[in-house]
Amino acid sequence: MKQLGVAVIGYGFIGKVHAYAYRNLPFYYDPAPAPIRLVGVCTSRPEMAEKARYEGGFETGTANPQALIERPEGGLWRRPGSPGPFPQGWRQG
Repeated sequence: MKQLGVAVIGYGFIGKVHAYAYRNLPFYYDPAPAPIRLVGVCTSRPEMAEKARYEGGFETGTANPQALIERPEGGLWRRPGSPGPFPQGWRQG
């Protein structure tokens, strides 16, 4: 089964909910739709990015959304709490 890389942009309340949900998919779906890999998280400040990386179980944390988006292993990008599309120039994998 193909693994799905997930990146979360924003790690406030809803960003944490998303990370928790992705980590716990196997408890609710048997079998899980795909093995989930938490590729990265982006926050507004570098020190918070490191804290979010550790707390959320992400492989990397950054304050630069473009650096996260350009990672080749990302497959699903979430911007929790945003009803609209990604800003112009961003890609959603």
